Amino acid sequence: MSIIFAIVREHAGSVSLSKSDLGGLKMMFEFPWN
Repeated sequence: MSIIFAIVREHAGSVSLSKSDLGGLKMMFEFPWN
């Protein structure tokens, strides 16, 4: 049970990290050009 929770939590963390990375790249590309 705790192993499944750890895997799910790790996966959710990597997903949120990917989203924040995409958001950071988007802002990095948008701000200099606008």
